[in-house]
Amino acid sequence: MLVYTFFIKRNFHNQIKSPIFYRYFTKDLNISYIKNPYKADIVMDKYKNRENLNSSQMLIKIEGTQYLANKILYTKVLNNLDQNGGYNGFNSTLFNPPSYSMNFQKIGILTKDEKLFLSRNETGIWIMKPAATYGGTGIQLIRNIESVKQALYQKLNNQTIDAIQDINLKYSSFTLQKYIDKPLLLKGEKKFDYRCYVFYVSSDPLIAVYVPGFIRETMVKYKQDSENLMTHIGNGQFQRAYPNYWKKLRKSSYDMRLFKEKLLDKFPNLKEKDYYNLIDKIKASLAYSIQSAKDKFKQNKGDFQIQGIDIIGWKFL
Repeated sequence: MLVYTFFIKRNFHNQIKSPIFYRYFTKDLNISYIKNPYKADIVMDKYKNRENLNSSQMLIKIEGTQYLANKILYTKVLNNLDQNGGYNGFNSTLFNPPSYSMNFQKIGILTKDEKLFLSRNETGIWIMKPAATYGGTGIQLIRNIESVKQALYQKLNNQTIDAIQDINLKYSSFTLQKYIDKPLLLKGEKKFDYRCYVFYVSSDPLIAVYVPGFIRETMVKYKQDSENLMTHIGNGQFQRAYPNYWKKLRKSSYDMRLFKEKLLDKFPNLKEKDYYNLIDKIKASLAYSIQSAKDKFKQNKGDFQIQGIDIIGWKFL
């Protein structure tokens, strides 16, 4: 099988060439690499000219999954499904913190979400996330929510938007999301997230499979009043600033088998069935998210994709 390596930024080609992956991909799966997409069996996800592919070629990308990856689009499809009654008694308020879409480039007007935000007496700590970035780029903790309200009024009145400190407005679209200030903590008292995966086996018909992943702990103990983003945000972009990060990484990342042990050790009243109930709730959250965006997915025989999902535990138990 031949794979066309089009999107070099993902460093996919170099990973496959490394010893740890080489045998699996080149020997077990019989995959080799070429630079000509027209002769490949599988084409990488950033290849734009789909119409040039022949009927036997597969694309490692399902068009429409961006509605789950882009924060603004994700908030929109979730809200739409919620407003239409949810699905089988389930809705996003059971797993997704309150979120609002913000656009500081549309001067002189307020969007529907911005008006909704101003109409509510929101308090507490929030996170501002650029909609189209990943890996933690541009994320800021907002402790003074009044500054966001002031910035929206500045925008509405065609004034210079300077109320929110440390926010780079070059990212035109943001998601403002309620911060989980009481996260689930294990004995190390460190905040963690769960990186799992959804494997879209097919888009026609749509078949999505849950793939277990691993736990990623922060390098430092959780303190709600800490100003250090390393305490609050688990993305590697922040955690790599910790001294000897790479040496400590092995102990701060571990599989779900060890997580189950740590969870039951921290909470002796829990049983093994409670752990599996937690996993079922995660699966339900993923299924609802996919359900909210499935009408955006383009059906094309043979296309498939793996999508990474980060989950922070808070009310699962």
